[in-house]
Amino acid sequence: MRNVILFFTSIFFSLVIIEFSLRAFGMYSNLANTKLVASDAIYERPKNSYQKQKHPDVNYVVTNYYDFDGVKNNTSVTTSKKKNIIAFFGDSFTENVAVDPIFEFSNILKKKIKNYEIVNYGIGGYEIDSIFLRYNKFKDHDIKYIFYLYFPGDENLSKIIKFDENNNFIISKIKINYFYQFIGRLNITYLVIDSFYVFRSLFYSSHSVINVDNYNQILANSKFPYSFQ
Repeated sequence: MRNVILFFTSIFFSLVIIEFSLRAFGMYSNLANTKLVASDAIYERPKNSYQKQKHPDVNYVVTNYYDFDGVKNNTSVTTSKKKNIIAFFGDSFTENVAVDPIFEFSNILKKKIKNYEIVNYGIGGYEIDSIFLRYNKFKDHDIKYIFYLYFPGDENLSKIIKFDENNNFIISKIKINYFYQFIGRLNITYLVIDSFYVFRSLFYSSHSVINVDNYNQILANSKFPYSFQ
């Protein structure tokens, strides 16, 4: 029993030393000093980041870029700067996960439709309420036409959106529990996240290259800490 207590005490003090060392060097101080804020939808794609996905049928890796708005975008112009947008909102079928940009429907349409920008706002795993909330987030973009694409089962509503007696929608704000708020203040948390993405990129062909500024968002977007007010 004494050895067990000594073991865990050693681990605790080792973590404390690492935490204070990281604070001294200031490696993740900007992240640790930023309050975690959850998105209205269940999660978002990290901004200014790459997603590498090995195609399930063909032995090559597909790379897609998510711009500074967190929108799948393989052009040099971030989505908020684009004009005359035809917008597609939906789930993984819309997002075209593991589809090479050459064959993605939005890029094919762009070659056929002139004078408009075709934007793919889709995110895998979204149901109809999250799809709507994603539109609500980007409704100030220069959108001219909107298409909602979803499949059977996506029409299920979660607790994210409620309706009042006048049928007006109310977004249920997501509260991050105290444990995640606490670890979000620790520098060592972001060291672990950083190490995870680095090592996964070394050993797995399917991985994400996440901009370090998004580590708060990744922690806040975890499905586990959510509770509804």
